[in-house]
Amino acid sequence: MQLGLTAGMLAKATIRNTGLFLLVVVMSACFAGASVRAEGFDRQFRAWENDLDKIEARVKSGRTGSLEEGELRSTLQKIADSAAGERDVATKEARQVRTLLESLGPKPAEGAEPEPGAIRKQRQSLSDELAMREGQAKQAGLVLAKAEQLSSSIGRLSRDRLKDALFERTVSPLNYKAWVVAVPEAVKVFQTSFISAPAKWWSSVTSSPEHWDTVVRTFLLALLAGIAGWPLGAFLRKRYGRSSETVGPSYARRLQAGIAEGGGRALGPVLFVLLLGSMDLEAAGTMDSVVQAAARNLVLLFLGYALVNAAFTPRQPEWRLLGFGEEATRRLVIRLKLALVVFLVIDGIHRATSWATPSAELESVTALVFTLFLVPILAPLLGRRLWEASESPDGKLHEGRRKAMYPRLRAILLLVLVLLPFSALVGYPIFAIFLTKVVVFMPLLVGGLVLLRSVGRESLAAALNVDSPMGRKVRDTLALGNEDSTRLQFWLHVLVDFALLVVAGIALLPVLGLGADETAASVAKLLRGVQIGSYTFSLIDILLGIFLFSFVVLVTRLVQKALERHILPNLTRDKGVRAALKTAVGYLGVVIAALVGISTLGLDLTNLALIAGALSVGIGFGLQNVINNFVSGLILLAERPIKPGDWVVIGGHEGKVKKVNVRSTEVETFQRASVIIPNADLISTPVINWTHKNMLGRVEVAVGVAYGTDPRLVEQVLVDCANAHPNVLKGQDPYVLFTNFGESSLDFELRAFLVDVEKRVLTGSELRFAIHDALKEKGIEIPFPQRVIHMAAPPA
Repeated sequence: MQLGLTAGMLAKATIRNTGLFLLVVVMSACFAGASVRAEGFDRQFRAWENDLDKIEARVKSGRTGSLEEGELRSTLQKIADSAAGERDVATKEARQVRTLLESLGPKPAEGAEPEPGAIRKQRQSLSDELAMREGQAKQAGLVLAKAEQLSSSIGRLSRDRLKDALFERTVSPLNYKAWVVAVPEAVKVFQTSFISAPAKWWSSVTSSPEHWDTVVRTFLLALLAGIAGWPLGAFLRKRYGRSSETVGPSYARRLQAGIAEGGGRALGPVLFVLLLGSMDLEAAGTMDSVVQAAARNLVLLFLGYALVNAAFTPRQPEWRLLGFGEEATRRLVIRLKLALVVFLVIDGIHRATSWATPSAELESVTALVFTLFLVPILAPLLGRRLWEASESPDGKLHEGRRKAMYPRLRAILLLVLVLLPFSALVGYPIFAIFLTKVVVFMPLLVGGLVLLRSVGRESLAAALNVDSPMGRKVRDTLALGNEDSTRLQFWLHVLVDFALLVVAGIALLPVLGLGADETAASVAKLLRGVQIGSYTFSLIDILLGIFLFSFVVLVTRLVQKALERHILPNLTRDKGVRAALKTAVGYLGVVIAALVGISTLGLDLTNLALIAGALSVGIGFGLQNVINNFVSGLILLAERPIKPGDWVVIGGHEGKVKKVNVRSTEVETFQRASVIIPNADLISTPVINWTHKNMLGRVEVAVGVAYGTDPRLVEQVLVDCANAHPNVLKGQDPYVLFTNFGESSLDFELRAFLVDVEKRVLTGSELRFAIHDALKEKGIEIPFPQRVIHMAAPPA
């Protein structure tokens, strides 16, 4: 036996040593890989530092221009994205190593028995790797913070330059010398941009077969896309556009038709221009600026025309989205389209010649010409009659409402229009151009966002409308009642409005002077997130967490619906069991959804458990009643002493159980009042449940008859009345008790068992009616107490 024990001990020791050896080998391989990765990270970190030092030197020099700042911001964006990725990887690996280190248990205290050498070696290796990972995360975070600071500094320089340019006074166009300098310079720039550059580019295209093939292929592809977009747009207009057969279209139908008509007509030209504008010209600078400006402004022209036609529909007033009269609509459409064309032509010329550095005289003259062309077109749009006498789509005038809404807005816009040529005349051309772009692009942007908001709201209303097939299907799938549907629609409206506000903010930044590069950097910083401690919370993770939480909750609702319809009815006919199982699945789904959402955010559930454990004492005292009711609710759901539909008497309250929640139970009294009872009271106090096991019950009817009546006859009459009632149980005969010799009657009590105890009160009343009629027919008197009063004789 001793040899057997020794052999067993040797085998166990061998297995243990072999396992430790394999673990050491695996850890050594991991550490070797980690060492290689650490060297790569060090090289990357030094490269980051070198690039950041160069960029910082350029920023501090103060000699950067807008083009160079764009390149620097692009480089910083790449560094920030790379550093953020490395930081996230290092933070994740550090958490994994910390978990391995914690699995070894706490380090022995001083004076305690030392741990085995292999464990000590592993602890030291894991500690070193943890320190390395945390150091890498901190270094990457440092690079990210420095890149964001430099990007903010570049943005500050751009804003300061814009501010200085806006309020820098230059040559006034009232000075004839400005025209002497500006006109020849404008002719030269125009000739270079629109004659020399295209001719030079065309010469290079015709002399290079490769370049010619690229141009022809791109042109044919763009032409094919434009031609393909025409029948697709025609289909959209025919399928979803305006129809002469529709009488009195609703707002949703008009909105759908406006989008289909405008989008369908603009689809082909927009596709053609976009593909043609994406052509690789292989000629940077002048020609590239011309093509990009032309493509951009042509797309804006097509979309602007589509938006105006969708909103006003000059020839079909019944399909109009905005409430303007016939004459007002005609004027508005002409003025808006003319203003759009003039602005985009002048703005396109300005963008196409952005390669040149204009003189102060040319900027001043250009701003004056720009504003003088645009202001006479925009000013009539603010006419008082145009806004005050406009009609709603139903033909009613709203002069009072218009007068209340628009005077201040008109005054502000008129002031801005007056400032446009005035600021150019006094020598502030950059401010005039900036204000012009704001005046033109702001209404277009607001109009587009309002249209998108209307589309979103109408789509949600159609998706949840109980009168539409799709709405009924959505409600049925998600098990939504009227109140749930209204609540869901409200929160979806809030979500759509918030998303549109974010889009509006991002779209307004370039209009207000912030470049596209700076806007992209701000959005990228928002998406990268904010680091709090060892966790990084990014907008993408938050949105993904919300989406996954909502998705799991949606799947839970579908599972509950399937259980309620197809599975639970086949398992049990007890409505209480089915309600409890359905509720349990709902709570389980919410818990799983919360865990999935938290995990998506990157939070460590172990740390949350530690925090919950630390707060458990405070929760136990501060939320004692809440926890008590919560646990009581779980007991009620598990034991089911009461369930929805039961007739209960709790304290002084009697009624039907409507819903058993986790914290409280809702009881509806027979007076249709809802009583919210804490679950702890249901556990700790007696509860009368008339329908706990079955619907059987008993009714008692007390009857008194006059002295001298045959008791057996009374018994027979009462039993016959009970047997004749349909709610009295046939399998168990009713019986009569002779309860007492009263002061003025013989007292009896009829006891009958009922098929449906919920009709107990009604059955008792009907039995009393029947007993009264039967006793009267038998000549049996139902007495009432009689009193004889003896009056004292008056004194003599």
